[in-house]
Amino acid sequence: MADVFISYRRDGGALLAHHLEGYLAKHGFRTFRDVRDMHSGRFPPQLHREIAAATNFVLVLTKGSLERCTDPGDWLREEYAQAKRCDRNIVPLLAPDFSFADVASPLPGEMSDLPQFQSVTFDPVLDEQSLDRLRELLKEPDDDDAPSYSSGSHKWCAIAIALLSGLLAVSLAANAIQWDRAPAKALTYSFEDGKEGWEAQNYADTQGCVGVESTDSRALSGARSLAVQMDLIGEDRAKQNGEAWANWQHRPLAGFEAPLDLEGRRITAKIYAPAGAFGESGRPNGFQLFVKDEHWNSLYGPWRNVLENEWTEIAIQVDPQSAANLVVSNPDDSASKELDPRRTFDPRRILAIGIKMGIGEGSNAQFHGEVYLDDVRVEEKAD
Repeated sequence: MADVFISYRRDGGALLAHHLEGYLAKHGFRTFRDVRDMHSGRFPPQLHREIAAATNFVLVLTKGSLERCTDPGDWLREEYAQAKRCDRNIVPLLAPDFSFADVASPLPGEMSDLPQFQSVTFDPVLDEQSLDRLRELLKEPDDDDAPSYSSGSHKWCAIAIALLSGLLAVSLAANAIQWDRAPAKALTYSFEDGKEGWEAQNYADTQGCVGVESTDSRALSGARSLAVQMDLIGEDRAKQNGEAWANWQHRPLAGFEAPLDLEGRRITAKIYAPAGAFGESGRPNGFQLFVKDEHWNSLYGPWRNVLENEWTEIAIQVDPQSAANLVVSNPDDSASKELDPRRTFDPRRILAIGIKMGIGEGSNAQFHGEVYLDDVRVEEKAD
């Protein structure tokens, strides 16, 4: 029997749910987290039983996670309803990008009281301090309705169960994020579990990416990829470039301690561009990979011209001493201009990874459509 049932939307909430699961295991809680995709359809009886057996019900809320709850067959809605029917201890955990005020549709009747529960907002900077606040709202494993193990054996049993559950989840989701706490290991994004923390980046000078979505309409390997919606306009300086990224400060990377030391590491990604994405002859559109350090200084990889109707590999070597595409975080600041960018960018303190699509230099071309991202890989550290 689990002490905590973790309810979450796989698309957008998987990383935070996994991070929470590891934290709770470390503190002696046994958890249950369904690793299948949330979808409409017949609700598995096992989930009813797991919710009824758990003492606590933690609902992880991320941007857009409540939008499908108007569907009577939605699994997240049914999980919450079952927790109420069983009088579980309900604690919402809010991601930094979530707000009840942003929920587009009114919550259905059985969920209308959700905003009234005492909740905790996860702060990626404070990290465990914000999760400590959540833990204070949970009924401890040694409460009266928990199994009567001794506190020591209960704690070690819970940790063992959580570790085994984590290994099983990874083996079942073989194409999901490959994680390890040792930064020397490889990190991959296959987008089989949804957006996996990726989002459109909205800096003032890179407004050309308007959204990202997990899709099964095209994939290099597995069944899904990330569709990146571009709205690029060569004559509009703000929309000449568009970027999508995984910001590990806003969306913590489960199993890794960010910032990451990526010095000397090679990062690759596969991009598919449809017809019409090439741009003007002689001034073609292109792609770049980039990383950002904890001060938001950026390192961009080589420009790769768009190739239409095929998968193309783009790459970056995280080695600022041999790269020309370094950008300091405050380029208009006079103090920053006096600094050598190679001294301001720190490859050992990386907080974000992303892709850029840009209109060719001097071109007035436009591109409105989706490109597809798959198999993003941070290679293992060389011996």
